Amino acid sequence: MAGLRINLDADLTRFTQLVKQIQKVRAELGKLSTASPSYDKLYKEFKRIKGELDEMKKKFAEIQTALAQVDIASGIVKQSETIRHETDETSKHFEDYADSLNAVKKTSNRITKGILCTGRIGKKFICRTS
Repeated sequence: MAGLRINLDADLTRFTQLVKQIQKVRAELGKLSTASPSYDKLYKEFKRIKGELDEMKKKFAEIQTALAQVDIASGIVKQSETIRHETDETSKHFEDYADSLNAVKKTSNRITKGILCTGRIGKKFICRTS
């Protein structure tokens, strides 16, 4: 990005110079009559500078488009990170929910087993099967 900044600064400086040159040439053209020999020379200079200025305008438009695309891409990356974070959070909640369901299932199985057992011999339960 530093290289882009240096190039952009140089282009902006050149753009400012071209605008000043056009203003100067335009003022000189206004002073001359169209029949003056200097008029054609100044008019050619004006057209050359205007052409270069138009090229710089195109270049700036391309840079603006590229920067807009970078902004869009950056926004997409941020949105993706947000979505990934939310997905991770949701997955964690589902895992927690599944863990609590498993705990409820184990507790339920112990309670059911306790209800079905009829007696105890030593350390073993005598349970009827249903």
